[in-house]
Amino acid sequence: MADELPNLNDVNVATAFSNLGKLRESESFPRNIAADDRFRQLMLRARAMCADGRLGRFKAREMSNVTHAIAKMSGAGRLDTNDMDVKGLLAALEQRAVLVASGMNSHDVSHTVYAFASLGWEPGAEARVALEAGAYTRPLLSST
Repeated sequence: MADELPNLNDVNVATAFSNLGKLRESESFPRNIAADDRFRQLMLRARAMCADGRLGRFKAREMSNVTHAIAKMSGAGRLDTNDMDVKGLLAALEQRAVLVASGMNSHDVSHTVYAFASLGWEPGAEARVALEAGAYTRPLLSST
């Protein structure tokens, strides 16, 4: 992944985060992945993809998957969320959530809200409103 980082698009970056989230329990997984320079580069690329069209922009699913993977790594004690680069990425993901919430399905909304909550990250009012509205963009199933 590190060798191909300059060539990774938004889907590839989100997949890399998801795969790291799945590997978090592995004995070979670093104790603090944020200290790894390759991971720092991946975080910087993800942060850029929250705002910069040149690299591709995260859509709802990609934003949700990255946020969820961060929560999984943090929950396993493998990612220090007090790290300034991690905080910067979370802030960028929150802002991206504001922009893509209307395109989220219930899975994306639940992963994003769960991730922020488990990280102790309280999204601002704009993000909360957008995520709540995103939860209702699809018709609800009737109980009758």
